[in-house]
Amino acid sequence: MVEKSKRQELMRTLARWLWWTVFIFSVTLTLASLPGYLQQIERYEHSREFAAIQQAASWLGVLLSVGAAILCLALALLVYLKRSGEAMAVFLSVYLMSYAVFMVGPLEYFLSYWSPRSVELALLLQGILFSPVASLLILIFPNGRFVPRWTRWLVVFSCLLTLVLLFTFTAGEWVRMTTTRAQVAFVFLSAFPLFSMGVQFYRYRRVYSLVERQQTKWVLIGIVATFLISLFSAAPYYYLLNLPAGTPDPWWEPLVSAMWWFTMMILPVTFTIAILRFRLFDIDVIIRRTLVYGALTATLVMVYFAVVVLMQGLFEAVTGHQSAIAIVISTLGIAALFNPLRKRIQKDIDRRFYRKKYDAEKTLQAFALAARDETNLDSLTVELLRVVEETMQPDSLSLWLRERAK
Repeated sequence: MVEKSKRQELMRTLARWLWWTVFIFSVTLTLASLPGYLQQIERYEHSREFAAIQQAASWLGVLLSVGAAILCLALALLVYLKRSGEAMAVFLSVYLMSYAVFMVGPLEYFLSYWSPRSVELALLLQGILFSPVASLLILIFPNGRFVPRWTRWLVVFSCLLTLVLLFTFTAGEWVRMTTTRAQVAFVFLSAFPLFSMGVQFYRYRRVYSLVERQQTKWVLIGIVATFLISLFSAAPYYYLLNLPAGTPDPWWEPLVSAMWWFTMMILPVTFTIAILRFRLFDIDVIIRRTLVYGALTATLVMVYFAVVVLMQGLFEAVTGHQSAIAIVISTLGIAALFNPLRKRIQKDIDRRFYRKKYDAEKTLQAFALAARDETNLDSLTVELLRVVEETMQPDSLSLWLRERAK
């Protein structure tokens, strides 16, 4: 028994030393990548028309990339110090450190400065090595267990596929995906995170406790936000990768880079909140308001531009030229439409996604109207018990009325 305890203590000590070694290596590589960032800014060629915008966007992209790396390392340290005794938290801290190195820029700019011929190696490692790690995190989050148990074999298969891809593809072929076999391999590799999300959906519906569901919601909103914002930068990014050699970059390239580095900050924050601080925030309120105001913003933007185009066409047909009055009228109309449209969208979202909350609110409103006109105490008591039963759904219910003093 004593010997077993000593072995366990030795393993914990080795694990701590290994964690701190990886952490110091990640910090060192991040600091060593700073000359690569500066070199990239100095080499960047600005256009005459948009030089100021490009210069500002370039520095913003650098700050966001370095800031994202520092943020991930800080979150990794925070998670480890807070929950070093929990295997899931330790794995998340390691994931955050690898995320800081692989995904948010330091490795890419480190190689571009210290080994210019290996610049595409960073993108190769991102695409091939990071996918199994991300899949593993999704498969065992938030309790660190494989449920169903057979899902552990997915990790083994993913690692084997990763080794095959590493020894099969060149960096340029994989990064640009210009060949059919690279595109097919990318589809297979992308299937792992998607399948892992399917496993999460199954566990959310059948296995998770209330606390684990709240943690999963935090990660889900991070994944959705990252995916939606990435859509605006992924297409231009691959367009830039496939430009012919010697072609000057478009003027908007620094803006796309800045958007990409900002997007990379979302997921580490939501994972950390899910592990450490999820009880302090009502994620359902955040999701509900995001749906409401996201739909509201998209609707108002479409209506605004449609009205501006229509009004400008009308003024041009009547007066022969365009007028700023159309923009003023459209702006006033959008301002008047904001509150009614918000209420309508919120009502529709509550009815579709928050049915229990919506039904409870409708039931309470109906009871308030009935209680205002009801004079029979017995009828009011029965109605009150019914409303509480429908809205709160308690295991047992009773009502105590104090007798009036004579």
